[in-house]
Amino acid sequence: PFQNNLGGLGPDSGPRELRYQGVGQFEGAPFDLVVTNTSRYTVFNTAYTGCGGSFGQVAQQAGWDTGYLLELRDSASDALVTVPGFYLSFFDIDGGNGLYAEELVMDRYEQYVVGDPTYLSILGGSSDIRFRSCKSTANCGSYGNPSNPVHLSIEQKASSVTFYFKGKSSVSLRYVTGHPGNTKDSDRFLQFAGT
Repeated sequence: PFQNNLGGLGPDSGPRELRYQGVGQFEGAPFDLVVTNTSRYTVFNTAYTGCGGSFGQVAQQAGWDTGYLLELRDSASDALVTVPGFYLSFFDIDGGNGLYAEELVMDRYEQYVVGDPTYLSILGGSSDIRFRSCKSTANCGSYGNPSNPVHLSIEQKASSVTFYFKGKSSVSLRYVTGHPGNTKDSDRFLQFAGT
């Protein structure tokens, strides 16, 4: 990432954001993806926020419910950029039904796709839809964390969801890393990629 200071927790200084530079172009101008937190952000180890292999990644302490805003911003002017459409996928939503099961809560999308089979319980409607892990990785075999967003095993697809957004410049979501208040000294990882 170009700037890694989500929530002001570092390791960089400066703007309190996570910025991925030059993720795309619109009308010939490059734009960035900027991630900020919209509620309290807590992390156990900031070294894991930024990139996780081929993925964007946010590390969040287990036991928290945190809101995030993802914005497309012009690389030169920092103005919001509204694009005709884009896909954004989230991976490795796991943890089963235990205290630290992960949940992704998404608002205002055009459509979504999950794997068949899926390891996600899907609750709600076209706004505030919840994708909650319903199967522990311990019960899924040793399929491991994904390393490439394009090449996923059946089990890795089953723990992923892809959204399509139309005519937008930003996305609001919440990432829940288990029952709020049941914190422990470890992080869960929100992994994402898009086109």
